[in-house]
Amino acid sequence: MEFKKDFKIKPKEVNPNGLVEFTDGTNDVVPNQLACEAYGYKYDTQTGTCMSFIPTSKLDTQLKEPSNTIKGVSNTTNKGTSRSIINGTQNTTKGFNENCLVSGNNNTINNGINNATIIGEYGRGIRQGEFVVGGGANGGRNTDNVPQFSVVQLSTSTTDNTPANLTVNGISNEYINLQNNSILGFEAFITRLEVGGSSGTIGNFSYRHMKGVVRVENNHGTTITTFNSRIIGKLGSNGTVSVVDVATGTLSLQVTGANNVNNSWSAVVYLHELKTNATIS
Repeated sequence: MEFKKDFKIKPKEVNPNGLVEFTDGTNDVVPNQLACEAYGYKYDTQTGTCMSFIPTSKLDTQLKEPSNTIKGVSNTTNKGTSRSIINGTQNTTKGFNENCLVSGNNNTINNGINNATIIGEYGRGIRQGEFVVGGGANGGRNTDNVPQFSVVQLSTSTTDNTPANLTVNGISNEYINLQNNSILGFEAFITRLEVGGSSGTIGNFSYRHMKGVVRVENNHGTTITTFNSRIIGKLGSNGTVSVVDVATGTLSLQVTGANNVNNSWSAVVYLHELKTNATIS
């Protein structure tokens, strides 16, 4: 940019925060209000700075996390959301969420949940790597009883007959988080594959199907009902599988193998969830 007539300074560059830096051609200088406005910028009298634009909190967030793609109206990405795509209206990532995808209305991903996908309306991402279909709000008339459908994957390994809890996405100490005052129907498909061990036979397996329901009280007390559990196919032993409380507010599949047998376990769990604002006790 050329010097304007009667001015010995001119803009040098605009910082990402909107601040306009000036130069006299050799050194950086601080412009006064007259010089700032002469070049078409806005002078902030409170800070004594020349601004190309006034940053907003939303813009600050996008500058800090340039990898996010946000399209729509009234979407909120809190601190630490990165490499995520948000599309729709009034969706929220509560912070420290990586590699997430949200499309729809009024969906929420809880703080610290990564690799989650939510579509639909009023869905809640509360488990790592979860795929959620939000069931809406009963035509917009009632958000007290909101349903959703979701899928999670769990896995673990065993080398003996010590019971072990499968973890969500294989992440240590991550289990199926429960919402209080809810009914959670589940359907699980569990694969056991022998991969070694002095008593193991590589390629032996079992494939099991389980169904049931969990009643979650206001204080996260649970009643677990397993409707049935059946072996669909196997070669060698079955192993055992049960649905258990791990800690308050979390659920998992607990598996047991055999001594000196290296087993790799994995499960796909389908969750049909209905949460209410009414108190279940």
